[in-house]
Amino acid sequence: MRSVPLAVAVLIVAAGCGGSSEHDRQVIFEQSCAACHSIAPGKPSPVAKAPNLYDLHPSPAEVRRAVTEGAPGMPRNLVKGDALGEVVQYVQEATAR
Repeated sequence: MRSVPLAVAVLIVAAGCGGSSEHDRQVIFEQSCAACHSIAPGKPSPVAKAPNLYDLHPSPAEVRRAVTEGAPGMPRNLVKGDALGEVVQYVQEATAR
């Protein structure tokens, strides 16, 4: 019966290796975006010229474009690679209505 606990342990480890959690996406957003952008209904952004993303409700393409191409006051390629997809997904989750 030793193989059953081993099989369960393998399944638990494998389940945790497939992607990021909402918490992980939130951490990436907080580290890369939250210094300028709010993402809560009616809450002003820390930087007055940076839109509140909840109020703006950008599409995934708009988020991806802003992060990769930059925007006035926002540098290009602020987040790259897998983290870019995580930020796009988090913004979509956090602004869903």
